[in-house]
Amino acid sequence: MSSNWDRAAELYAQIKGGCVDYGAAHAAQHGHARTDSAKCYPGFYPQWDAAHPVNLLGHSMGARRPAPW
Repeated sequence: MSSNWDRAAELYAQIKGGCVDYGAAHAAQHGHARTDSAKCYPGFYPQWDAAHPVNLLGHSMGARRPAPW
């Protein structure tokens, strides 16, 4: 299991290309490595930038709120 932050960092590396970087502050706060050399990707849309945007479609993580009654 991983956090939404971790998954977002991994998705970014997969789309843009390069190795995952979780950020120094996040890694220190959660006690894991900042980078993972096993998670390096060529990128399936490396030209992603302001002139070449992407559209991301997300989904629910499955959490439910209890009914208010």
